[in-house]
Amino acid sequence: MIKPVVLLFTDWYYPGFKAGGPIQSCINLVQALQDTVSFFVVSSNLDLGDALPYAAITPNQWVPGRFGEQVWYADRGKISSRQIRLLIKTVQPTAVYFNSMFSVRFTLLPLFLIRRYEGIKLILAPRGMLHPGALGLKAGKKKIFLRIFRGLGLDKEILFQATTKEETGFIREKFPHADVKEVGNIPSFRRQKPATIAKEAGELKLVFLGRIHPTKNLLFLLDIFQKFPFRGRVELEIIGESGNETYANECLRQTAALPPQFQVRYSGALPHAVSLEHLLEGHMLVLPSLGENFGHAIFEALISGKPVLVSDQTPWKDLQAVVAGWDLPLHRPDKFAEVIQQVIDMNQDEYEQWSAAAFRLANNYFKEAAYNSRYLELFS
Repeated sequence: MIKPVVLLFTDWYYPGFKAGGPIQSCINLVQALQDTVSFFVVSSNLDLGDALPYAAITPNQWVPGRFGEQVWYADRGKISSRQIRLLIKTVQPTAVYFNSMFSVRFTLLPLFLIRRYEGIKLILAPRGMLHPGALGLKAGKKKIFLRIFRGLGLDKEILFQATTKEETGFIREKFPHADVKEVGNIPSFRRQKPATIAKEAGELKLVFLGRIHPTKNLLFLLDIFQKFPFRGRVELEIIGESGNETYANECLRQTAALPPQFQVRYSGALPHAVSLEHLLEGHMLVLPSLGENFGHAIFEALISGKPVLVSDQTPWKDLQAVVAGWDLPLHRPDKFAEVIQQVIDMNQDEYEQWSAAAFRLANNYFKEAAYNSRYLELFS
């Protein structure tokens, strides 16, 4: 069988990490299919929000990646029509994969140019950007983008990749006649459950892993700490890039006003491997986000044996039924408070049950996904 040749456009790629899930989606995809697909990745040599390019990486030429892929790091994210045409001529891809909905340089421009080539399959992964919660932020700009996208007829020339049934619905709301194929995200995976950390009744170590941005809804959690009474001591580590300065400052203000039983540590953005090490030091992930396409942080917590407390706006549903966590409506902050107190009160034996169930859920999910065959079908 001849390997598919996939040209992958993405705003950020390794060694970047500040954009979170979209980067990890690409890395996991390339790593998992390295023996069956030839990947050529086109990205920027800047991480999200950075002014300085990656050190020791020469831009505007192909360089070897970590998993057999070749990577073209466009200098400061600038890529011209001429360069895109040259990349197509050089790579001669059988498929082109776009890792974003709302990217002018790494989706709209290359898609507009490449659609004129015959025999190339065009695939776009919106990465949750058509979720109503995501569309509500910078709504005016996104409406203009979608109007241009439809006006150019691009939605009729591509295959959309949805990662859940819910996302299929969101795509069809904006593009009713779209061709959509549902193939799940490939998450990071552990073959063995890590050792369970000590858990005493009356204490809780929480981890918030996500950008400090309205979509991730950190203020919601801090408000709960302020408004509801709790018995016991709570530590919260916040891991993530500040994606909105005004919002981040409000989070800092709220943190400073918390009762003394809460200890909050801002660790900032961390490389993926380091963030997983920090995750292992906590008892539970809490992520009350307005919407998640997949929720890499959620899966990574579960596969690390950490129960999760998330909103009901993610693909991870009915968690309490399998003793792996809780997915709660955002209009019921009292329910979030009840769960936090429940986990504060857990002893080691109780926590062990939830930890084991969390790992079991993630492990079963990964085994049942059949990623390789489904992605080969997507790219062929």
